[in-house]
Amino acid sequence: MCWWIELGYPPFEEGKGGFPRTGQVIKHYREKKVDDAGHLWTQKKLAAVLDLTDKTIGEMENRDAFIDFDRRQRLCQLFDIPPCLLGIRTLAEIDLLVEQESTKKEASVVSTSVPLSTAWWVELGYPPFEQGKDGFPRTGQVIKHYRALKSDEKGKPWTQRLLAKTLGLTDQAVWDLESPKRANFCTAHETPPQDALAGAGVLPGKTFDSTLDRLF
Repeated sequence: MCWWIELGYPPFEEGKGGFPRTGQVIKHYREKKVDDAGHLWTQKKLAAVLDLTDKTIGEMENRDAFIDFDRRQRLCQLFDIPPCLLGIRTLAEIDLLVEQESTKKEASVVSTSVPLSTAWWVELGYPPFEQGKDGFPRTGQVIKHYRALKSDEKGKPWTQRLLAKTLGLTDQAVWDLESPKRANFCTAHETPPQDALAGAGVLPGKTFDSTLDRLF
Protein backbone atom coordinates (compact mmCIF):
# COMPACT_ATOMS: atom_id res chain seq x y z
CA MET A 1 0.00 0.00 0.00
CA CYS A 2 1.22 3.53 -0.79
CA TRP A 3 2.64 5.39 2.20
CA TRP A 4 0.25 8.33 1.78
CA ILE A 5 -2.75 6.02 2.21
CA GLU A 6 -1.14 4.48 5.28
CA LEU A 7 -0.84 7.99 6.71
CA GLY A 8 -4.55 8.63 6.08
CA TYR A 9 -4.40 10.74 2.91
CA PRO A 10 -6.59 10.12 -0.17
CA PRO A 11 -5.59 7.34 -2.62
CA PHE A 12 -3.72 9.55 -5.10
CA GLU A 13 -2.09 7.94 -8.12
CA GLU A 14 1.60 7.17 -7.76
CA GLY A 15 3.93 9.68 -9.37
CA LYS A 16 7.70 9.92 -9.61
CA GLY A 17 10.23 9.10 -6.92
CA GLY A 18 7.83 7.26 -4.64
CA PHE A 19 5.51 10.24 -4.13
CA PRO A 20 1.87 10.80 -5.18
CA ARG A 21 1.15 12.59 -8.45
CA THR A 22 1.89 16.24 -7.73
CA GLY A 23 -0.76 17.71 -10.01
CA GLN A 24 -3.48 15.45 -8.62
CA VAL A 25 -2.57 16.45 -5.06
CA ILE A 26 -2.69 20.16 -5.94
CA LYS A 27 -6.05 19.83 -7.73
CA HIS A 28 -7.54 17.87 -4.82
CA TYR A 29 -6.63 20.47 -2.20
CA ARG A 30 -7.43 23.43 -4.48
CA GLU A 31 -10.97 22.15 -5.01
CA LYS A 32 -11.47 21.81 -1.24
CA LYS A 33 -10.22 25.31 -0.44
CA VAL A 34 -12.35 28.44 -0.21
CA ASP A 35 -11.10 32.02 -0.10
CA ASP A 36 -11.96 34.69 2.47
CA ALA A 37 -15.19 35.48 0.60
CA GLY A 38 -16.30 31.86 0.70
CA HIS A 39 -15.62 31.22 -2.98
CA LEU A 40 -13.94 28.10 -4.29
CA TRP A 41 -10.44 28.37 -5.71
CA THR A 42 -10.61 28.00 -9.50
CA GLN A 43 -7.72 27.39 -11.88
CA LYS A 44 -8.17 30.97 -13.11
CA LYS A 45 -7.85 32.40 -9.60
CA LEU A 46 -4.77 30.28 -8.90
CA ALA A 47 -3.22 31.44 -12.19
CA ALA A 48 -3.76 35.08 -11.17
CA VAL A 49 -2.24 34.58 -7.71
CA LEU A 50 0.84 32.78 -9.09
CA ASP A 51 1.10 35.16 -12.07
CA LEU A 52 0.78 32.28 -14.55
CA THR A 53 -1.48 31.55 -17.49
CA ASP A 54 -4.60 29.38 -17.19
CA LYS A 55 -2.92 26.91 -19.54
CA THR A 56 0.09 26.60 -17.25
CA ILE A 57 -2.15 25.78 -14.29
CA GLY A 58 -3.86 23.13 -16.42
CA GLU A 59 -0.49 21.63 -17.33
CA MET A 60 0.51 21.74 -13.67
CA GLU A 61 -2.54 19.77 -12.51
CA ASN A 62 -2.89 17.42 -15.49
CA ARG A 63 0.74 16.73 -16.38
CA ASP A 64 2.62 17.51 -13.14
CA ALA A 65 4.58 20.22 -14.98
CA PHE A 66 6.02 23.61 -13.93
CA ILE A 67 6.19 22.73 -10.23
CA ASP A 68 9.55 23.76 -8.81
CA PHE A 69 10.46 23.77 -5.12
CA ASP A 70 9.44 27.37 -4.43
CA ARG A 71 6.11 26.88 -6.15
CA ARG A 72 5.47 23.71 -4.12
CA GLN A 73 6.05 25.65 -0.91
CA ARG A 74 3.71 28.42 -2.07
CA LEU A 75 0.97 25.90 -2.94
CA CYS A 76 1.32 24.21 0.46
CA GLN A 77 0.73 27.58 2.10
CA LEU A 78 -2.22 28.48 -0.13
CA PHE A 79 -4.14 25.22 0.15
CA ASP A 80 -2.87 23.73 3.43
CA ILE A 81 -1.30 20.82 1.56
CA PRO A 82 0.81 18.55 3.79
CA PRO A 83 4.40 19.20 2.58
CA CYS A 84 5.21 15.49 2.43
CA LEU A 85 2.65 14.99 -0.37
CA LEU A 86 4.56 17.38 -2.62
CA GLY A 87 7.94 15.85 -1.87
CA ILE A 88 9.16 18.61 0.41
CA ARG A 89 10.06 15.97 2.99
CA THR A 90 12.49 13.16 2.22
CA LEU A 91 11.40 9.55 1.82
CA ALA A 92 13.44 8.67 4.91
CA GLU A 93 11.40 11.13 6.97
CA ILE A 94 8.20 9.74 5.50
CA ASP A 95 9.22 6.16 6.27
CA LEU A 96 9.63 7.25 9.88
CA LEU A 97 6.15 8.83 9.84
CA VAL A 98 4.65 5.61 8.46
CA GLU A 99 6.40 3.57 11.13
CA GLN A 100 5.14 5.89 13.86
CA GLU A 101 1.61 5.80 12.43
CA SER A 102 1.66 2.00 12.29
CA THR A 103 2.80 1.87 15.92
CA LYS A 104 -0.09 4.11 16.98
CA LYS A 105 -2.59 1.97 15.07
CA GLU A 106 -1.27 -1.20 16.64
CA ALA A 107 -1.55 0.35 20.08
CA SER A 108 -5.15 1.46 19.53
CA VAL A 109 -6.46 -1.57 17.64
CA VAL A 110 -9.57 -3.27 19.03
CA SER A 111 -11.10 -6.67 18.34
CA THR A 112 -13.71 -5.28 15.95
CA SER A 113 -11.27 -3.34 13.79
CA VAL A 114 -10.25 -4.45 10.31
CA PRO A 115 -6.63 -4.03 9.15
CA LEU A 116 -6.46 -1.11 6.73
CA SER A 117 -4.75 -3.29 4.14
CA THR A 118 -7.79 -5.61 4.02
CA ALA A 119 -10.59 -3.04 4.15
CA TRP A 120 -12.54 -3.47 0.92
CA TRP A 121 -13.11 0.28 0.46
CA VAL A 122 -9.36 0.90 0.44
CA GLU A 123 -8.91 -1.97 -2.03
CA LEU A 124 -11.45 -0.23 -4.31
CA GLY A 125 -9.54 3.05 -4.15
CA TYR A 126 -11.68 4.94 -1.62
CA PRO A 127 -10.12 6.88 1.30
CA PRO A 128 -9.03 4.84 4.35
CA PHE A 129 -12.15 5.45 6.42
CA GLU A 130 -12.46 3.89 9.87
CA GLN A 131 -14.26 0.56 10.26
CA GLY A 132 -17.93 0.91 11.13
CA LYS A 133 -20.62 -1.72 11.60
CA ASP A 134 -21.61 -4.63 9.35
CA GLY A 135 -18.38 -4.53 7.36
CA PHE A 136 -18.81 -0.96 6.07
CA PRO A 137 -16.77 2.20 6.78
CA ARG A 138 -17.99 4.58 9.49
CA THR A 139 -21.02 6.33 8.03
CA GLY A 140 -20.51 9.74 9.61
CA GLN A 141 -16.89 9.91 8.45
CA VAL A 142 -17.91 9.08 4.88
CA ILE A 143 -20.60 11.78 4.91
CA LYS A 144 -18.24 14.41 6.35
CA HIS A 145 -15.55 13.57 3.76
CA TYR A 146 -17.85 13.93 0.74
CA ARG A 147 -19.66 16.95 2.20
CA ALA A 148 -16.29 18.73 2.44
CA LEU A 149 -15.66 18.00 -1.26
CA LYS A 150 -19.08 19.20 -2.43
CA SER A 151 -20.12 22.70 -3.47
CA ASP A 152 -23.65 23.95 -4.07
CA GLU A 153 -25.03 25.52 -7.26
CA LYS A 154 -23.44 28.86 -6.31
CA GLY A 155 -20.02 27.30 -5.85
CA LYS A 156 -20.09 27.54 -2.07
CA PRO A 157 -19.03 24.59 0.11
CA TRP A 158 -21.61 22.44 1.87
CA THR A 159 -21.49 23.34 5.56
CA GLN A 160 -23.07 21.40 8.41
CA ARG A 161 -25.63 24.20 8.64
CA LEU A 162 -26.58 23.85 4.95
CA LEU A 163 -26.87 20.08 5.30
CA ALA A 164 -29.04 20.47 8.40
CA LYS A 165 -31.37 22.83 6.52
CA THR A 166 -31.59 20.46 3.54
CA LEU A 167 -32.42 17.48 5.74
CA GLY A 168 -34.77 19.41 8.01
CA LEU A 169 -32.56 18.75 11.04
CA THR A 170 -30.88 20.88 13.69
CA ASP A 171 -27.19 21.78 13.47
CA GLN A 172 -26.61 19.61 16.54
CA ALA A 173 -28.24 16.64 14.80
CA VAL A 174 -25.88 16.93 11.82
CA TRP A 175 -22.93 17.29 14.15
CA ASP A 176 -24.04 14.09 15.88
CA LEU A 177 -24.44 12.44 12.48
CA GLU A 178 -20.79 13.11 11.60
CA SER A 179 -19.34 12.66 15.08
CA PRO A 180 -17.15 9.56 15.69
CA LYS A 181 -19.17 8.83 18.82
CA ARG A 182 -22.50 8.86 16.99
CA ALA A 183 -21.67 6.89 13.81
CA ASN A 184 -25.16 5.39 13.46
CA PHE A 185 -27.22 8.45 14.39
CA CYS A 186 -29.14 8.50 11.11
CA THR A 187 -32.35 6.54 10.82
CA ALA A 188 -34.58 5.78 7.87
CA HIS A 189 -36.71 8.94 8.27
CA GLU A 190 -33.54 11.08 8.24
CA THR A 191 -32.33 9.79 4.89
CA PRO A 192 -30.79 12.61 2.81
CA PRO A 193 -32.39 13.70 -0.48
CA GLN A 194 -31.31 11.68 -3.49
CA ASP A 195 -29.45 14.41 -5.38
CA ALA A 196 -26.53 15.21 -3.12
CA LEU A 197 -24.10 12.38 -2.28
CA ALA A 198 -22.63 11.46 -5.67
CA GLY A 199 -19.26 9.94 -4.89
CA ALA A 200 -19.99 8.06 -1.72
CA GLY A 201 -21.31 5.15 -3.80
CA VAL A 202 -21.48 1.90 -1.86
CA LEU A 203 -19.46 3.19 1.08
CA PRO A 204 -22.19 3.95 3.64
CA GLY A 205 -23.70 0.47 3.26
CA LYS A 206 -27.11 -0.27 4.73
CA THR A 207 -27.31 2.75 7.06
CA PHE A 208 -28.71 4.96 4.29
CA ASP A 209 -29.69 2.20 1.84
CA SER A 210 -29.09 3.52 -1.70
CA THR A 211 -29.56 7.24 -1.14
CA LEU A 212 -26.02 8.26 -0.15
CA ASP A 213 -24.72 7.70 -3.67
CA ARG A 214 -26.49 10.92 -4.72
CA LEU A 215 -25.97 13.43 -1.88
CA PHE A 216 -22.39 14.68 -2.08
